[in-house]
Amino acid sequence: FSETVTANIARDAQTANTIEAGTRGTRSFAKWDTTLYYSQVKDELLTLTDPVTLVSTTKNAEDTIHYGIEFGAELDLLGTAWTEENPDHRLVFRTAYTYGSFKFDGDPTYGDNRIAGLPPHLVRGELLWENARGYYVGPTFEWAPVKSFIDHRNTFAADPYALLGFKFGRRVSEGISWFVEAKNLTDEVHAATHGVIDDAGGVDQRQFLPGDGRSVFAGLEWTF
Repeated sequence: FSETVTANIARDAQTANTIEAGTRGTRSFAKWDTTLYYSQVKDELLTLTDPVTLVSTTKNAEDTIHYGIEFGAELDLLGTAWTEENPDHRLVFRTAYTYGSFKFDGDPTYGDNRIAGLPPHLVRGELLWENARGYYVGPTFEWAPVKSFIDHRNTFAADPYALLGFKFGRRVSEGISWFVEAKNLTDEVHAATHGVIDDAGGVDQRQFLPGDGRSVFAGLEWTF
């Protein structure tokens, strides 16, 4: 690893025992894809950033546990079955939800703390009206409802946030597809992601990467 520039480096390969189960299917107006998992990890590779020098190092954690759920769904709220090809109209709610509990397991330094770096819950979705000619329009959202720790000692965290957007466009199998999408319509100040350090000491750190404010994107795609 290019990050291993100190004596505190990863020396062992990461291994894990994982159980995973899921279901995927379509029934009438509903599609879904759901997975549950549980993993016991040995010598997990964790990258830490020094808050002063900003140098990153990779180290092994002794024992960690990961478990959670990944869920995705598409519902036609007009009740049209997905087996019906090219209906005149659909009103489609799409969502993706992830829950992840990543924790140390009796670590000599961090105990049973959460592993920093990711929000435990994250929800994204959209509600789009679509028609047979390929046009679509509707709102979008992204929601991180709980804090995300920036340090493994769990003393300081990024705040929850909720973002609203709106998009419209046209998708075609041949020819020119296009879209216009507005994001973060409320101009919410939020951290899109952040660094991971050992101990923030409960004090705000220069570890936050700001997300985009109110913005508009547009694009074209030519299929032939």
